[in-house]
Amino acid sequence: MIDLNKTQRELNEVKDFVQSAEYCVTEPGFSNFNKDEIISHKDLLIYLSKNPLNTIATLPHCSM
Repeated sequence: MIDLNKTQRELNEVKDFVQSAEYCVTEPGFSNFNKDEIISHKDLLIYLSKNPLNTIATLPHCSM
């Protein structure tokens, strides 16, 4: 079972990561995401529950 609360707590500890409701994937690495795909914070947490943060590059995304 995936513990998203634990993953969120771990992400909160990373001081140089800007959290957002959505992210644009700039480097998908070996993830199933595509370059320039917009993903939700929950999607990112699910990915990070199984993979380290340094395996994907994202930018905060603001949609209007």
